[in-house]
Amino acid sequence: MSALDPRADDNLVEIGPGLGALTGPLLERVQRLTVIEIDHDLAARMAAEHPSGRLTLYNADALDFDFGSLGSELRVGQSTVGADFLLPAFAGALLGATSVRPGRVNVWGTLLAVSVLAVAVSGLQQLGADFYVEPLFNGAMLVLAVGLAEYARRRRERSMAVHRNAETFRSGEVLTK
Repeated sequence: MSALDPRADDNLVEIGPGLGALTGPLLERVQRLTVIEIDHDLAARMAAEHPSGRLTLYNADALDFDFGSLGSELRVGQSTVGADFLLPAFAGALLGATSVRPGRVNVWGTLLAVSVLAVAVSGLQQLGADFYVEPLFNGAMLVLAVGLAEYARRRRERSMAVHRNAETFRSGEVLTK
């Protein structure tokens, strides 16, 4: 137990507690403990021996267990984590709308755009770019993607207008402005 040296406010997960050789001593030192036990009989015994609200017991196989679901229970989730991923996601999605089939959102274009952005950002990081260069680059790519999407939309509208005018001219109608 001295090698672990748990503090009272630590959030610990014990996998395969078995007969509870570590569980009891850990519960003496920490306020809350989460255990994952695959054996039904051992899990029932553990629940009977430690009925307090300080032990959370999951009767599951640790290899199949969704550890991501423990974030809120262990109080380790952070609401600010996702914001850092929004700019690259928007840049990749919008740049994807302009890469393979301009003006249309498509999977292959998005995959290509995300790959290009990832390689470019990795290159910037390997070159030792300052911390602000990555969001600046992603922002520039986002502005470029919006500009290219608008250019593609205008080009498509012009092409459709020329096509309509050509059809009208072939049909013999008089063009008026």
